[in-house]
Parts: sequence; C-alpha cells; structure tokens
Amino acid sequence: MSRKIYYYSRTGNCARVAYKYAKDKESYLVQIMDVPEDRYWGAWGFIKGAINTLSKKEVSYRLVGDRYIESSEIVLITPVWAGQIPPTFRSFLQNESFASDLMVHVVTVSRSGRGRDAFRQVVKILEKAGVREIRHRNLKENEIE
Repeated sequence: MSRKIYYYSRTGNCARVAYKYAKDKESYLVQIMDVPEDRYWGAWGFIKGAINTLSKKEVSYRLVGDRYIESSEIVLITPVWAGQIPPTFRSFLQNESFASDLMVHVVTVSRSGRGRDAFRQVVKILEKAGVREIRHRNLKENEIE
C-alpha cells in the first residue's frame, strides 16, 4: 500500500527530505502551509515564529496535495524551532485525525541534530489520537542532499 508524506518547510530543507522519501516507493506528498503564507518571513517573522513556538500558539494552516488518498503508513517531516515543533505543524497534528492502526514515521530536521524533544512532542499528540506505532529519525541540516 502507498504512504502519505506530510511536510512543513520554511527554508526548503524539509521539502528536500520529503521529495527524497517520495522516491523510495509509491508516495503522495501533502504540504502543510502557513495561512497567511508570509507569516514567518523576514526578521519580524523569525521573532514571531520563536514566540509562537515557545508559547505553543495554535495557528491557521492549509494542506496542499493528495490528502484524501488512503494509506497505511504516513511520514511526518518537520523542522525543529527552538528545540520544539513549529506552531503550524503542531496545529496540524492537533486538528487532523489519524487512524490508530497507522505506521507513523517522524523525521525531524534541525541544525544541531537535537530533535528528540520535538519528537516527544509529536508522540504525545499522536498518542492522544490513539496512534501507537511511531518511529523517529533525526537529520542534521548538513545531512540533507
């Protein structure tokens, strides 16, 4: 069966990872986008992103891609901001429904390679939704081809 790859990317690093994962087998990409799209652009956007991340603020998002295709496996790809998952990705996890029998792979992308805390946040949200089989891989930015 196919898999769905959900990714959130501001710099393009997570998008590159998503496209790389999509080459492995029959995959459908779904991009998680900010609404408005320029929410975190520029210096003020960087500060706003840090504040929203640390305060765990819920924000608006939209999904672009084949989100309605059935799959038994999903891959979630997110950057790590200030040691945590970004507000847009957190809002996506909290508002979407996930089948409890899904195999979920979480890929965190960070400059330092320390995505463990962000992964724990994802696990906590997914376990509340009933998902039990969750795996993790952390990538440093310099490991992305």
